[in-house]
Amino acid sequence: MRLVLEDNDQYYNVKRLFDKIELKIEEYNWLISDLSDITVFKNKNYIEHELFSRKIEFLYIKGENLKELLSMYDIIPTFGVFTAVPHSLEKLSLSSKPAINENEAYWNKDYRSPVEGAVFEVGFFDSSDIVFTGCPELIGNLKRLLPNVKTIEEYIG
Repeated sequence: MRLVLEDNDQYYNVKRLFDKIELKIEEYNWLISDLSDITVFKNKNYIEHELFSRKIEFLYIKGENLKELLSMYDIIPTFGVFTAVPHSLEKLSLSSKPAINENEAYWNKDYRSPVEGAVFEVGFFDSSDIVFTGCPELIGNLKRLLPNVKTIEEYIG
């Protein structure tokens, strides 16, 4: 199931979005991919962060570490895909890296994460739209927490 939060800058901050959707970051490991044009703030001041000062093609990070990063920095990506996988997943297997920028297949209503065992994905597109892909229970909860989300079918028309 897929939903889109369209024309929204309020939740483009990764931590603010994850807090709003009541996502327990530390309960998953994360594959972060296709992350580009990242703005980082610390204590509301713009900073150049060593990790986020360049495009990130592929980063695998423990949920506890991502939670710590997001507690210290406000991370605002122009593009990027955050894919949650269970801690119990012993080996990361993917047919390709998840990509949203210049990837027509990402907008297909039947898109499935290329990460085997992915619980859900959050895709940030062009500083305006956020795409959620995942299991119906998690996606259903988003409808309650973000009442202005659209289905991918409504979004693409």
